[in-house]
Amino acid sequence: MAEIQRQRIRGLYGELKGILKVLPSGDKSPAPPSVGKQLNMAIDELSSVSDTDYSRFKLTDDDIWPYGSEELLVVYSGHHCYAYGN
Repeated sequence: MAEIQRQRIRGLYGELKGILKVLPSGDKSPAPPSVGKQLNMAIDELSSVSDTDYSRFKLTDDDIWPYGSEELLVVYSGHHCYAYGN
């Protein structure tokens, strides 16, 4: 059981690493809504699996683009992350 949990946590770390790579650089660039949602969902799952509260690392509404509906698809394949957007 502990090994399965470790594998899930490693997978989530890989997912988070991929998401962080597609976030805009700089402290004044907001994140696209789809990326912010995906990051927050991964953090929620990591908190659940590890039984540790990581919510302080979640993006807030101020960290996310306030503009319309931006489309960005992030695909994970093994340890690689691919982002496709308009």
